[in-house]
Amino acid sequence: FDTIDHKISLKNVNTLGIKGTAQNLISSYLKNRKQHVRINNELSEETSIICGVPQGTTLSPTLFNIHINQINNLNTHGKLVCYANDTVLFVEGQSWDEVFVSVQSDMSKIQKWLCENNLFLNLEKTYILPHYI
Repeated sequence: FDTIDHKISLKNVNTLGIKGTAQNLISSYLKNRKQHVRINNELSEETSIICGVPQGTTLSPTLFNIHINQINNLNTHGKLVCYANDTVLFVEGQSWDEVFVSVQSDMSKIQKWLCENNLFLNLEKTYILPHYI
């Protein structure tokens, strides 16, 4: 949620056909937000927030989902399934070698997309779970 780029988010909203008053409302929700930090009695200078969606609101998860669901437009060998901020990549093949090559290719595409969208893969929460049926 913290690194969602406002410009990319507004572009994604527009791509979905959300225009006019609704788009203006979302734009005003994201733009001109400011913050400062207090540590003990020290208050930092105010700074503009150019990324991230405000947490604790009902609109923020929707904006995040609109943003992250664009990952499904990638041309991957496997099937991507997203739920909130969790994503699963299902890959099948005739051999482990074929699956391994497909996973490597898909993960390269996913990593590139994440970088382009100012998002990051949490390696501590990333697993490969091989199954044989």
